[in-house]
Amino acid sequence: MSLYSMRTLLIRNTPSILAGLFFVVLSVASRHLLDQPTSPWTIHLFPFLLGALLPLTIRRYNSRRRSRMLADDSHFLRLYHTAPIMLHSMDDHGKILHVSDHWLRVLGYERHEVLGRSINEFFTEESRRRGRDEIHAKLVISGSVKDVPLQMISKQGVVHEILLSATTHYNVNGAFLCSQVVMVDMTEKQRDEQRIRQLAYEDTLTQLPNRSGLEILLRQALKISQQDNTPLAVFSLDLDHFKQINDTLGSKVGNQVLEQIAQRLKEHINDRQIVARLGGDEFVIVIPDKTSASALRLNADILLKRLSEPLTINHQELFTSVSIGIAIAPQGETDVDTLLGNANQAMYQVKRNGRNDYAFFTRQMSEQALRNLQIETDLRRAVENNELELFYQPQTCSKEGKVTALEALIRWRHPNFGLLSPMQFIPIAETSGQIIQIGHWVFRQACEQAQAWKRQGWDELRVAINISPRQFQDIHFIDKVDTIIEETGIDPTRIELEITETILMDSSQLSLNTLTDLKVRGFTIAIDDFGTGYSSLMYLKNFPIDRLKIPREFIMDIEDSIDKSCVVESIIALSQSLKLGLVAEGVETRNQLDFLLERCHCSIQGYYFASPMTLLAVNHYIGENRNQHSSFDASLSTNTASTAAVSS
Repeated sequence: MSLYSMRTLLIRNTPSILAGLFFVVLSVASRHLLDQPTSPWTIHLFPFLLGALLPLTIRRYNSRRRSRMLADDSHFLRLYHTAPIMLHSMDDHGKILHVSDHWLRVLGYERHEVLGRSINEFFTEESRRRGRDEIHAKLVISGSVKDVPLQMISKQGVVHEILLSATTHYNVNGAFLCSQVVMVDMTEKQRDEQRIRQLAYEDTLTQLPNRSGLEILLRQALKISQQDNTPLAVFSLDLDHFKQINDTLGSKVGNQVLEQIAQRLKEHINDRQIVARLGGDEFVIVIPDKTSASALRLNADILLKRLSEPLTINHQELFTSVSIGIAIAPQGETDVDTLLGNANQAMYQVKRNGRNDYAFFTRQMSEQALRNLQIETDLRRAVENNELELFYQPQTCSKEGKVTALEALIRWRHPNFGLLSPMQFIPIAETSGQIIQIGHWVFRQACEQAQAWKRQGWDELRVAINISPRQFQDIHFIDKVDTIIEETGIDPTRIELEITETILMDSSQLSLNTLTDLKVRGFTIAIDDFGTGYSSLMYLKNFPIDRLKIPREFIMDIEDSIDKSCVVESIIALSQSLKLGLVAEGVETRNQLDFLLERCHCSIQGYYFASPMTLLAVNHYIGENRNQHSSFDASLSTNTASTAAVSS
């Protein structure tokens, strides 16, 4: 063994040698004091060995203790790194000592890129300021902070919303050791919450506010309007004939139409105005500025023009128009529901007047809406309460003046409003769906009355019944017709069914099938108000139509309007060319009758001969008409016989 090795060994075991010598001295001293016998073993060797082994034992114990502590620290650090949350610890200068793997994954860093760096480097400027001014002071005073919202920036530059909680640690002497920080990444949660808010308050197709979103925005706008004492206007817009686009071209094209309309509305408004989609083809614009009557009219005119421009979808041009209702607040009640309801009432008034226009809400509209609601409610009990009644208007042969048919026209003897014409409740029945029940009642009553006239000997009389589009499209319509035929015993050849041009336009194959079924049963088919809808020669040629009815609007000005007289002459020529029967409605003067007599042989329906009458009155009228023609026929027979006698 070298001298250096011996020296190193002595230095390393110096505590054990000294302890052994100490035990030897202690043993000798104790023996002398106690006067005990001594030997070299007990005096020198045993105490020395005892003293030498004790430090070794202590050293080994301390070594094992340190190993266990290091193992515990390693285990803790491993847990620290692998915890599924964002953890980091800092020294008193804010430099990062340790960081969890999840912290690194969220922000996109490697461990060596962050250890030793200031934590402030990873926060946004606003979060740094807040940490410096608020969080640090609170951490020093109370020793902890909890759920502080801050923003961190990832390596890729993405901002993460986090909630930070931290505690400080000190040793037994009060000296600062480190700060332990826990962070929760709220970015995904906030995105989910934002998505939920969008689903709740935003229309997914157009990204416009939906009804719920509009109500919140409109409520805020109304509050500002009332505080500033300034008016606020609402436009209610509804696309015209959008259902026809949807039914004909499909919902995909319909959605593209709505998207393009929404884009045009976004481009139309300014930063202070709001546009929303309530659902279907209904939109709303809130206008907190430029609310004078002239400014609103100009705005509406621009909208009508812009929304009537062609839409290009799948390389095909589509045309649409819009009906606009305008309501202004403050105007009496100014809550959200009232304001939107007023705008809707004005919009529906435009629909009733022909569409593609705008109207301002008036109080009369509100009163009419309440009346319509009352009518709709009472109409549900009108049939069972026997309040409905059929009036009949004769159709007279233009050459002979003989009644050949009668049109059944419904009336309602309302307990409060008196006798109501069809125009006062049939549109409401169409909207509410009650028209199917009412139409079924009319059909049955008219067939039963036709049978009653047959029993009176007037079996040549034909009865005309109006069929509404909704009733015609009812999938059970033919079955109900068959049931009535069977139960009343009516001959279908004595019934004429009047349909509108709209029926021919909607779902043409379905219309053709239904009309064919009716024609096979023997019914006469007439087109009511021909020329006021969307007729085409193709429909007249392909559908089993028997008669055309010239509407009152054309007959009314036939004497003074060249245009109207030309239209009537065209309808007459068309009916003659296609060998269709003809009925002229609304004939009220002799000049109108003469105009028709000069050009065609048709049936006349109008006040010139007779107005719609009750059953009692029309029975009397038919009886008188039959008596006149019986006398005329008898006189004609007598004159013919006399002439023959003279000739012979």
